[in-house]
Amino acid sequence: RTGPKNTFLMGSSLGGLVSFYAGWKRSYAFGAVASLSGSFWWNDEALTQKVENYAGTKVPCRFYLDAGGLESQSEATGRMRDALEALGYKHGVDLMHWFEPQGKHNEASWAARLHRPLRFLLAGSPP
Repeated sequence: RTGPKNTFLMGSSLGGLVSFYAGWKRSYAFGAVASLSGSFWWNDEALTQKVENYAGTKVPCRFYLDAGGLESQSEATGRMRDALEALGYKHGVDLMHWFEPQGKHNEASWAARLHRPLRFLLAGSPP
């Protein structure tokens, strides 16, 4: 199966940043993306600034974002969430943000919360 209803993308760290960007720019191919501990801080938050300054129609993609409280840059994920909400994305509908207080920036932490983005991406429901 192809097309955005059947094609999702997920990554962590810089892979989460790339996944988000792919969904943002190629929503005709990806219907939902997950960014686990996405490196939204990278390049002085250039991607977040791009979303904040976006003046087009709402990108038809569902976004899952998460971060851990023990990560040094977790607040950057919150800023991206805020930028999406300002464009009309609704929590639990086409946007899901999860903050894991004890979460770290590593594979073990991402694996422990993997069920959350999978539920949102595949079932379209809150984690």
